[in-house]
Amino acid sequence: MVYAAAYCPVSYKDTLKTLSFADSKVLTPQIRSDLLEQLCSPSSDHLFNSVGWSARIMTASDISAAMLSPIAYNLNAQAHDTTIALIRNEEVWGSGYPSDPRTAKWLKGESMDKVFGWSSDEVRYSWSTTRELLEKSKDCVKVDWHDDDTQGMASITSFFGDTGKTASSRWYGPNVLASEF
Repeated sequence: MVYAAAYCPVSYKDTLKTLSFADSKVLTPQIRSDLLEQLCSPSSDHLFNSVGWSARIMTASDISAAMLSPIAYNLNAQAHDTTIALIRNEEVWGSGYPSDPRTAKWLKGESMDKVFGWSSDEVRYSWSTTRELLEKSKDCVKVDWHDDDTQGMASITSFFGDTGKTASSRWYGPNVLASEF
């Protein structure tokens, strides 16, 4: 199940009505895709800067495990708690974009681990803002992950070279003829 929340300033409500948002069953896949692209693309200052959103995914495995645990956690309670978590996260994290003051405050606050940064499901490490915070923070531990000990190591491509053996002999060993028995 996917739970999502979207929010915008009340002053943006009339503009939002003109942008083809409707019941998802009414939208064509192309319109849905275009709207999502506008929500996620900084070059689309229209929706990107005016509408925030967040989503949570509950897998069938997660739902079943919770419902079948010794202390049953029924689907209605899971849905309720997931919805509340979406709202609370928006209050704490903001939109999730680095330009949002609440998001910036959260990124710079206690949420950042001094060695590992943040949880990979909370922060996009591909964003320059994230990298800069880790690289320039006085509180973060500087780590050099360089590996000097590469002498005598085989190149990864050497594993794909032609060794003169057939594909089956690489897996099962050399062919044995009946006459050898």
